[in-house]
Amino acid sequence: MRKLTILWIASLILPALLGTLTPTPVLYAQTSTDSDAASDVPAIDVADYALDVVDYYLENGLRVVLAPDASAPVVTTNITYRVGSADDPEGRSGFAHLFEHLMFGGTENIEPGTWDLLLDAIGAQTNAYITNDKTVYWMVASANHLPRLLWMESDRLAALNLTQEAVETEVAVIVEEYNQRVANPPYGQANQRLFLQAMAGWFPYERAPIGLMEELTTSLLEEVIAFHDRYYVPNNATLVIAGDIDVAETQALVQAYFGPIPAGEPVSSALDRYPMPAEFPILDVDARGCAVGTQEVIIDAQAQIPRYALTVVGPPVGEPDFYALDLLTSILSSGRSSRIEQNILEAGLAASAFAGLDIRIGGSLFYAAAYPNMGEDLDPMLTLLHNEIDQIRAEGVTAEELNRAKTQTLTYILGDYRSTVRQTAEWLQDYALAFGEPDSLVAEWALYEAVTLEDIQRVAQEYLCDRPASLQKVLNSGEAETPEYPGALVEELPVTPEPVDAARIVTLDEDALAALPDGVVRRTEVPDSLGDLQTNFPDFETFQLDNGLEVIFVQQSKVPQVQLQMVVGGSEQAAPADKQGVVGLMVDLITKGTFLRSGAEIAETIESAGGSISASAALEWTVVAASVPTPDTRLAFTLLADVVRRPTFPQREFEVSQARTLTFLQQDAVDPDSMANRQFSRVAFQGHPYGYLQTPETAANLTRDDVRAFHRTFYRPGNALLIIVGDLTLEEAQAETARAFRFWAPGATPDYLDYPEAEPADTSVIYLVDRPGAQQSTVQVGNLAINARHPDRYALEVVNTVLGSGFSSRLMKNLRQDKGYTYGVYSRFARPNDRASFRALGAFDPANTANAVQEILYEMERMRSEPISEDELAEALGKLEGNFALSLETPASFASQLATRRLTGVPIEELNTYMGSIAEVSPEMARAAAEEHISAAPIIIVVGDVATLLPQLEALGPVQVVDGDGQVIEMATDAPEESAEEAAETDEDAEAEDADSEDEDTED
Repeated sequence: MRKLTILWIASLILPALLGTLTPTPVLYAQTSTDSDAASDVPAIDVADYALDVVDYYLENGLRVVLAPDASAPVVTTNITYRVGSADDPEGRSGFAHLFEHLMFGGTENIEPGTWDLLLDAIGAQTNAYITNDKTVYWMVASANHLPRLLWMESDRLAALNLTQEAVETEVAVIVEEYNQRVANPPYGQANQRLFLQAMAGWFPYERAPIGLMEELTTSLLEEVIAFHDRYYVPNNATLVIAGDIDVAETQALVQAYFGPIPAGEPVSSALDRYPMPAEFPILDVDARGCAVGTQEVIIDAQAQIPRYALTVVGPPVGEPDFYALDLLTSILSSGRSSRIEQNILEAGLAASAFAGLDIRIGGSLFYAAAYPNMGEDLDPMLTLLHNEIDQIRAEGVTAEELNRAKTQTLTYILGDYRSTVRQTAEWLQDYALAFGEPDSLVAEWALYEAVTLEDIQRVAQEYLCDRPASLQKVLNSGEAETPEYPGALVEELPVTPEPVDAARIVTLDEDALAALPDGVVRRTEVPDSLGDLQTNFPDFETFQLDNGLEVIFVQQSKVPQVQLQMVVGGSEQAAPADKQGVVGLMVDLITKGTFLRSGAEIAETIESAGGSISASAALEWTVVAASVPTPDTRLAFTLLADVVRRPTFPQREFEVSQARTLTFLQQDAVDPDSMANRQFSRVAFQGHPYGYLQTPETAANLTRDDVRAFHRTFYRPGNALLIIVGDLTLEEAQAETARAFRFWAPGATPDYLDYPEAEPADTSVIYLVDRPGAQQSTVQVGNLAINARHPDRYALEVVNTVLGSGFSSRLMKNLRQDKGYTYGVYSRFARPNDRASFRALGAFDPANTANAVQEILYEMERMRSEPISEDELAEALGKLEGNFALSLETPASFASQLATRRLTGVPIEELNTYMGSIAEVSPEMARAAAEEHISAAPIIIVVGDVATLLPQLEALGPVQVVDGDGQVIEMATDAPEESAEEAAETDEDAEAEDADSEDEDTED
C-alpha cells in the first residue's frame, strides 16, 4: 500500500515554489447513480481543517512549532532531530538507530531505568522511530502534564548519560530487534534489500536504518559520544507541541526548559552533501524497451510463496512529478477499484499484488510486487506488473480514475492530519522538513490538484521505463544471485549550513517566565502539573429500530468524515471445526457483489467519493465498515445496507478467494507467531471453539453454499450493532439508519455464546515446535484465565500493567533492560465472552531461551506470591487512569470502547465508574487475583530450531517436540531400545492423544 502520509519524508524545497500555488482547493460532493449523495451539504474546503500554528526559533537554533487544538484535553510533544541512517559514519551502519535506543536511558537528573516509570505514572504514551533522514521522539499525555514532558525531553537533550554498559545492553537489544524484524520472519531479508537495491551507490540510502550488526556490535563509547555531540544539539532539531495548550504559557515553558541549552556546531544535511545522482546505472534493457538496473535472487527457506518485485528511484516530495507518481501509484494499487486489484487479483491471476511509494527526504522509491497462486510459476508475476504499467504508458488513465485518486488522497490526508494530536504533530514536522514551513497542508494539496492526465502518462514513461528498475526474486530454494553493484554515484560536496533568520528568533523576557505557576519549572526533579487531570466523555446516544437493530452514535466534527461499522455476532468460533475458514471467505466476499451492484460497481462508487468499504472478522463477531467524506453520508448508509443485507457471494469470486486463502495458509504455517498461537490453542482449548483451527483441508472443502448459509444464519438485525461516528447530527443518524435498515427482516439466530468447558491438555511438558533454521525463539507462557465480565477484571488490569504492559513492566525491565535477551516481551489477559487466556509472550535470543523462560516463570510466581509495592501500585494506577483519559481523545476510540462493552456483556455505564474501580484495587487484591488466575504450572510453548533449543529446555523439564501441525516428532536418543510391549503402549498413548487434540485456533 502506498504511503500518502508524509510521515517518512523530508525535502527542502525553495520557498518561492509556494508562491506559485493555485487557490485553495475544495472537495466537491460526489454523485452516484442511485442519487444517494447529499446535495445540500457544502463542499469540503481544505483550508477549513488546517491548524493555525506558531512557528519560531530559540536563540540556540531550536525550531518550535505550537499547534493549539482544544478538541480533547490531550497534548503531544514531538522532537525531530535531522539525523538518520543517512548520517551513519562510514563503517558504523546503525549508529543513528542506536541513539534512538540510548535516548531512553539515564540523564544527570533521571536515573537509568526510570524514564518509562515517570511516564507510566501519568499514563503517558511514548516511543521513537528512525528513518534514513530523521529520528523522532514523541510523547502524548493529558494536557496538564506538559511540564513533565518538556522537562524530560530537554533533560535528555542537555544531559544524557552515555556509558559503555548502556551501549552494550542496547546493542544486544538491537541484535534481537534485527532478528525479530529481519533475520527470523519470512521475507525479512528480502524486504530490507528491496528498499536498498535501487539506491546502491547513493551513500545516504544504500544502508538500512536498522544497521549492519557486524558494524554495530564493535561500537566504541568514544565514537558514540562524538556522534551524539555532533547531531543531538538544539540547532539540529524541531520541537512540535500540539493539543490543548495555552500558547503564551507554552512558549514560556519551552523557553525555560530548552532556552539554556547551548547550540552545537552547525550541522549539514547528508542529502546536501550527497544529492540525488543525476543518473542511475542502466545495466540492461528488457523486451519492452525499458531500462533495467540490478537483478537479484534471494533464497529464503521460510518463504513458502515465491515473489517477484521491482523498485525504481522516484522524485522527492515537493517536486510536481512526485504528486503525479503518487496519484499514478494510487490508480494502480489503492482500493478495490484500482487496476491491480481489478485486473490481477479479482481475475485470480496472483495470490497478492500491490504497488507503493516509499518517501524519503532526497527521493521517493516506487515499488511493486506480486506473489503467484499456490503451485503456479513465478515469472509471469513480473509480466503482470509490467502490463499494468505499460498500459498507462501507452494509453494513460481516465479522468474518472484521476479524480478518484485525488479524492481518495484528500480524504486520507484530512482524516489523518486531524485524527489525533500525535498525528497532527507528525504532519507539521514533515511539512517543515519537506517545504520549509509546517503549515503547508493547503500548499501540498494544490500540488496534487495540479496533476493532469498528461502528467500521469508522462511520469509512467519517465520513471517506470526510462529510469532503470531493479528486480528482485525471492525463492524458497536454489542459487542466490547477488549482482555487482556500482561504486559511488555521487561525490561528497562541501556544504555550509545557513544560519537562522534573526527575525524568526523569539526570546521571552523574565516577566513571561515569572508568570508561570509555581513548581512547573524545575531542573533536577519532576515538575508540578498544570492543574488536575481532565477527562471528558464525548456525548453519545443509543437507539434501536423496531426490527431489533441496536445503534451507538457518537458525533464528531473535527474531520469531515462519517464512519459506519455494522458488527454482527458470530465468527469462526460459531462455525463447526470442519468448516473453519468459512467466515474468512465470507468477509472477503461480502463486498464483492449484491443483487443490485457488482463488486466493481461497489468499489468504484464509494472510492470515487473518497470513501471505502471493507469487512473483517474478530473472534466472536464480524464487522462490515464504510467510511465517506461528510457530503456522501447517504451513500455510505446505502452501500453498507446493500452489502450487509443482499450479498450474492459470486461463485467466480469465491473460487479466487479460496485459492488465495490456500496459498497464504502455506506461508502462515511457518510464521513463528502463528505457529506459537496454534500450538498454545491446541493445548489450552481442546474441544472448545476458541481453539478451532483453519487448515488447508477445512479451507479446501468449503463451498459457496457454506458461506451463504453462515450469512443467512447470523446476519439478522437482532444480532447486530451499528456504530456511527461522524460529522452529522443525531437526527440525521436516526433518519439514515431507518431509511437504510428498517426493512432488514428480523429472525432468530443460534446462541453462538453457548460454549463447552475448555480443558487444557498436558501442561507438565514444554512444547517445542520445530522451526528449522529459526534465528529467534518465539515463546508463549500462560493458562486459561477469565472472561470479560469476571469480577477480578480490574484487579487483573493492575496485575498485567505491573507484569507485562509497556517498557516499565517487570518483564521488560528484567528481560530487555537488564539482560538484553529480547527486543520486547509482554503479557496480556484476553477478555472475550467465554473463558480465555493469560499469556506472557516474546521473541528471544536462541542461546538464552531457557534463561528467558525461567525469568518469565520467576516474574509470574512473584506476581502470585508477593503483593506489589505501593510505588508499583501507584504507577500502575496512574498509567491506567492516564491511558483511559487518552483513549477518549477521538470519538472513534470512545465508540469502540462502548461497542466492546456492549458486545461482551459489560454494562456501558461502567465507563463512568472505571477510574473509581481501578483506584479501589489494593496490593493484596492484586496478589490474590494473580494467584487465582496465573497458573503455577502454566502452558509453555517455544517455537524455534530444535537442535539449538532442545538441550537447554530439557534442563528445565520434560520437552515434547512437535511439528507445525502439533504432531509429535520422535527425537533420536541414546537410550536402550524399548521392548515391543513398551512400543505398543507408546503408540496407543500417542493415538489417544492425537484423538483428543483437535485443530484449534487462538482467541487473538
